[in-house]
Amino acid sequence: MKASQTPLPHLIHAEKQAAEIIYEARKRKNLLMKKCKNAASKEVAMLGSEREEVLNAVTKRVNESLAITQRRVENTTKEKIAKIDEQVAKNRDKVVTMLLELMYKFTPEVHKNYRYSEDEDDENVK
Repeated sequence: MKASQTPLPHLIHAEKQAAEIIYEARKRKNLLMKKCKNAASKEVAMLGSEREEVLNAVTKRVNESLAITQRRVENTTKEKIAKIDEQVAKNRDKVVTMLLELMYKFTPEVHKNYRYSEDEDDENVK
């Protein structure tokens, strides 16, 4: 057999072509992976910004709602305090008069549950 007829040079040439094809395929795969990675990171960033906008909108609505509720509570409290102040001013003289009457009409009395006997008094003296 002659050297030119042996399949060895054809096999070496086929291996080189296969290696080049594999190299090119890996190169394309790496390029595609980079493109996909960039596209995915852009999509994640876009979704993140969208979610942040939604979160900001919800936070704004909640804060506005809280502010409205807080104003309502403050107004209601002020109205109630004003009513109480009005009632205090209206009834102040009556209350002061009633307290003074109770103070001046004081009559000392023995409490109904207090039991006093002369026998107990004699025992305490001895």
